[in-house]
Amino acid sequence: QPMTASRDFALRTTPTFMAGSLLVANAISDSVLIYRGSSCVAEHVAQTFQFHDFAHGLSPNRDNGRVVLTMDPDTASVMGTSDAVELAAEWVLKNRRVGVLLLSELCRYTLMGESLEGLAGRLRAMTGQACVPALAGTIERDFTGAFSSLSKGLAEAVVSEAEARPTEGKVAVIGYLFSRNEGDAKGDILELRRMLEALDLDLCSLWFCGGRWED
Repeated sequence: QPMTASRDFALRTTPTFMAGSLLVANAISDSVLIYRGSSCVAEHVAQTFQFHDFAHGLSPNRDNGRVVLTMDPDTASVMGTSDAVELAAEWVLKNRRVGVLLLSELCRYTLMGESLEGLAGRLRAMTGQACVPALAGTIERDFTGAFSSLSKGLAEAVVSEAEARPTEGKVAVIGYLFSRNEGDAKGDILELRRMLEALDLDLCSLWFCGGRWED
């Protein structure tokens, strides 16, 4: 029986929730992504960025990498993995200059119902560090879910740190999909700045642009 185009291609051409988490981590130069999962996450990172962004700095579990994997065994998703994430966060904060911590997880951990949002809250309370989880209410998810969830959480973290007040002549651009640290994406950012300057507007913040969390 012939398959329809939607059934034939949807799963193979839609980037994953994991890819969305990696895109956001890659687009904030001093972020660290703690990923609750096993070695398959490292393989996914390699496959995602091997030919996509030669300038990425994610490199899971390397000395200078910005993706830290909990490397849990399959049984851990049933028993709970909060301790592993907290230990990973403790290690990251001792060994990295971190602007913001990002949390994400494989869907089997989502299925177990252990709250990533609650874990992020505990880490913020324990460390005082900005910490934002990629939340998904369903396992039928793709990269847009992670991108939008992290964007929302980051915006809430900024507002919580300082009361947001509009300033005449200044503008923030939110939602640019900074996909890689190479010339095409950087050229888009330069053009956005040029267009806003032509309108006598000062671009005070661009999400995302490959810059630091402070920016």
